[in-house]
Amino acid sequence: AAISPTVLGMKLWVLLHDLALVAVLGAWCRRRTGTALPSIAYAWNPLVVAEYAGSGHHDPTGMLWLVVALVLAERRPRWSAVAFAAAVMVKLLPLVALPFLFVVWPWRARALALALLATGLGMFVARAGGTASGLGAYAGSWRNNELFFHYAARLVGDPAARIVAAGAIAILAASLLALRRPACRTGFKACTRCSSSPSLRRSWRSWRPISPRARPIPGVD
Repeated sequence: AAISPTVLGMKLWVLLHDLALVAVLGAWCRRRTGTALPSIAYAWNPLVVAEYAGSGHHDPTGMLWLVVALVLAERRPRWSAVAFAAAVMVKLLPLVALPFLFVVWPWRARALALALLATGLGMFVARAGGTASGLGAYAGSWRNNELFFHYAARLVGDPAARIVAAGAIAILAASLLALRRPACRTGFKACTRCSSSPSLRRSWRSWRPISPRARPIPGVD
């Protein structure tokens, strides 16, 4: 925005990150499988162009840093922690991957990630938590899986439905972290299935190529 405060400038920014994401995905696939062909599933997806560069959604910026964090998790854990924090500062969705990265990171990388996340998210809350901010309004009206919230709200009301959803995600993440590597496989598959739900926002489905099959968990194919 500081360089070019225009819609075209924003779309170009998204497009450049999307191209970089394709390159990183290709290199990662080639390193793990010997071929970059799986990355074409993302690069040739018309939904990517329509929802991201076309509509101005900045998901590729966060996706790029999340993939970098996964790629570097074993070999460069501290840089992986920095990349993960950058991804979360773009969008909160990468926080779902934190329990799985914690399994791989040594304690120094874990401490670095937590420090960066606490600083960044703390600044965000401090700046966006005022009465003039739309953060409160967004939290009060946020819905992700419309099918789930429709029935949950009928049972326990809208505020309670959101609390139940957040609690279920937290419990799932804690359980997977406790069960370690076998659960990481199950958890990633569950996240992949969830991302294919027709009730999920279309722009979120393109996160699917960041899949369990390419995760940096040692000893798991």
